[in-house]
Amino acid sequence: MRRRTVARLSGVGIITCLSGCSSLFKDDRVEPKVNSTFTWTSTQCGEGEPNTQADWDESGVEITGTAVLPKGCYKTIIESLGPSDESTATIEIKFEQTPEGEHCVNCDSIVTYELIVNSINSSISSVDIIHNTPLKEEVVATHSR
Repeated sequence: MRRRTVARLSGVGIITCLSGCSSLFKDDRVEPKVNSTFTWTSTQCGEGEPNTQADWDESGVEITGTAVLPKGCYKTIIESLGPSDESTATIEIKFEQTPEGEHCVNCDSIVTYELIVNSINSSISSVDIIHNTPLKEEVVATHSR
């Protein structure tokens, strides 16, 4: 049976689970205590290609990446959809344009970010990273333990 897990994060903060988090996060017996953060780390005017890197440890993963965004202000939303099969989870990073906001770029930019998920079910052996920007939605990378 395929389960869909949705977790949301806006800006910098804690991911809160809306449904079915046990498939991605540890401990099916209790409501999961999710300790995850998303941070914009830098912006730079210019063109480039989106990319990500993953650093796994025993219980979680740290994703560092770059996204290409047009001029504007943004709200960042993280959705975790997983697992899509027995061992792969999907993390979608949505960069939604807003009239004003905490994260604004004055030119077409390359944005660098960090996403830390401290607790992932041990049966998850890989994650697909999707960037959803005003320019396009694409799978940027798949990272395995």
